[in-house]
Amino acid sequence: MRDGSLSQAGWRQQLMVVFALMTVIPFMTFGYFMVIYLLPLSATQESILLVVGLNFLLSITGLMLLGRIFRSMMRLRDYLRVVAAGDLSQPFPVSEGPEFIEIAGSLQRIVRTLRNDRDHAMAFADRIEQEVSKRMTDLQDANVRLSVAIERLTNMHERLGGPEKKPEDPEAVKA
Repeated sequence: MRDGSLSQAGWRQQLMVVFALMTVIPFMTFGYFMVIYLLPLSATQESILLVVGLNFLLSITGLMLLGRIFRSMMRLRDYLRVVAAGDLSQPFPVSEGPEFIEIAGSLQRIVRTLRNDRDHAMAFADRIEQEVSKRMTDLQDANVRLSVAIERLTNMHERLGGPEKKPEDPEAVKA
């Protein structure tokens, strides 16, 4: 996890450390206390097996809980990758545990807000595009009408025998 991503291999290594912390270290500690304190008091074999069995059962239960959390984290990671890729249509897969259900609800609200904002932005862009297109058409129509009017005025001016010079010429304006 050097790059900050939730890579499967990185999580597996961390789970191994957690497993060691939850099982091996408590077993070693238990074994130490058994040898130092319980065996000298002549504990029975049944009571020792009962304590070892309970310790093993608690370790397995912790490992199963850890696996469930790990699966939920991986589903969360996969969902966030889908959302980051731009697919806002996928619903969040419901996970076990109240923490992940709360996270799922929050993520669904965030994605819904993002989807609504994107839809509003796209609708606004479409309206702007239509308005620009309409105004361009209006300007082109006005330009055609103006060109026709200029052509008519030029024809009328020539029929009436107007001056040879065009009005843009400064000398024609002075005359």
